[in-house]
Amino acid sequence: MANLGDNAYNRLIGAIVDIRPTLSFRNALLLITVTALVPALVIIVLSGIEHGRTLEEAVRAESHRQVAAIAQVHTETVNSVQRLMETVAALNPFREGDRGIQLNVLTTLLEQDPGFINFSVTDRNGIVTVSPGLETGTDLSDRKHIQDALEVGRFITGEYVRARVGEIPAFPFALPLRDPAGEIAGVLATVYSLDAYDQLFDRLDLPEGAIVAIVDHEGTRIFYRPQSETNPVGSPIQAAAWEKINSGVDAGLFTLAGSDGVKRFYAFRRLSVPEENASIVYVVAGFPERLASGPSRRILLRNLLFMATVVAFAVAAALLLGDLVFARGFRTLVKTAGAISRGHLDARTNLPRGRSDIGMLAESVDRMAERLERREQENSRERELLNRSLKDKEVLLREIHHRVKNNMQMIMSLVNLQSDGTLDLESFRRNLEARIGAMATVHEMLYQSPDVASVAVAEFLERLVSVALQSASCVCIPPQIATDTIPVAIPVEQAVPLALITSELITNACKYGADDTGTVRIEIGLERREGTIVVTVRDYGPGIAGTSGSTGSGIGLKLVRSLCSQLRGEVHIETDNGEGTAVQVRFPEIS
Repeated sequence: MANLGDNAYNRLIGAIVDIRPTLSFRNALLLITVTALVPALVIIVLSGIEHGRTLEEAVRAESHRQVAAIAQVHTETVNSVQRLMETVAALNPFREGDRGIQLNVLTTLLEQDPGFINFSVTDRNGIVTVSPGLETGTDLSDRKHIQDALEVGRFITGEYVRARVGEIPAFPFALPLRDPAGEIAGVLATVYSLDAYDQLFDRLDLPEGAIVAIVDHEGTRIFYRPQSETNPVGSPIQAAAWEKINSGVDAGLFTLAGSDGVKRFYAFRRLSVPEENASIVYVVAGFPERLASGPSRRILLRNLLFMATVVAFAVAAALLLGDLVFARGFRTLVKTAGAISRGHLDARTNLPRGRSDIGMLAESVDRMAERLERREQENSRERELLNRSLKDKEVLLREIHHRVKNNMQMIMSLVNLQSDGTLDLESFRRNLEARIGAMATVHEMLYQSPDVASVAVAEFLERLVSVALQSASCVCIPPQIATDTIPVAIPVEQAVPLALITSELITNACKYGADDTGTVRIEIGLERREGTIVVTVRDYGPGIAGTSGSTGSGIGLKLVRSLCSQLRGEVHIETDNGEGTAVQVRFPEIS
């Protein structure tokens, strides 16, 4: 590379020497000066183009990443709904057709998750037999997801609909109900509000002008964020965009001006279950093309303006200088520019500074090289920050999936444990509601707090008291509850088991902790002992006969001990007939 540069330089000097009889030295010096600056100009243009390409590739990659993230969120939502519906369908009241209990269960599910608009149970003809939101006898046989569930006999994800309840944009699901003989007796159906997707996509820190969308198999927008009059939910997308998305490939990327006139890079991915009659949806993420072209154009324009200033200064210097003494300085400038053009941005002229024209020109070239070097360093830092941000988003998304999975598994364990221990459906519902409410309290505090990794124990104990009292069967006299806590924050991995433990203990104290006057007095304490967190729940009731230490039976205490083992802690029970019961939970603090 060095030899090629020297040869080019020698040929240029030879050409100038050949024509010097027709040139004044001033013009020759001017020609040399301009020629020396041409490589730097080329560097600026080429580096600007390269920078634009780098930004464009980054935007394209970000589009694919966001599509993958949206696909994961949607898939997890569908899987969660399927697990919930399969759990409900497996309950005896749904297998045996007990409509009263079915209505109670479906009403509770609607209250627990505002994302669901309605649940319905239909017969084999698609006629509603049980529904919290629809009248009995409502005909749903025209709904495609009902027809498909009856036809194929398995869980079905439907297409975009407007729910019969409130005409809300929704995504339907259906699952066949089977009687004890295994025959299809009807369909359990639900519709999930597309508005519920908003809180899931709030975690995607999208730049201005970026969009995310979900499109069904007919090209209809199921979800679109941010909301736009030019892209309403429930209407078809552009024909040109649909042609690209529905081209038969599972994923791709294309550039197109949207309905709002903004030209974007659109990445898409097809989501479908490889089974007959499975509904197909497409997730789409669009990032404005200006995110790539805008910054590169501004940088290129800035550098060109700077280069124009340098050229103007060099021309002025060439017109003023005519002494051959400065020829060595110009050769140094040419060599420095050549080094910069080969990517050596740390190259400098090292010529003496001063008020002379050659000194000022050398300083200008060195400043230009310094700015180019700084810009390259800035680009490296920007790429590093971008990669770090993308990794943070990936970690956050994985954490969300992990928490959802753990919570669903815990709910399934609670259902199985309770169903093995009682035949009282009302007690089953109330206890399950209290436990799910305790879990929901932890996550409600998480998304209301700027710190999504930990929970303040004292605050959530206060909130758990009200949640537990709403579901507990207490005596007629309202219980008296006093708390004595200190500021302690624990990670969410410990907060969910501790919330369930505390809820169980408060509920148990409300049920069995009344004294001779019928008054329930409960004391809740929180303290830290040498790296160990201690939570104590005490009542002043008749106590538990024959129970002390870590012994005790019953579903509640079994659940408390099981959850305490998840905390790697221990349970200690002190009770005396007539003196009340104190349950102490100790577990190590995670720093």
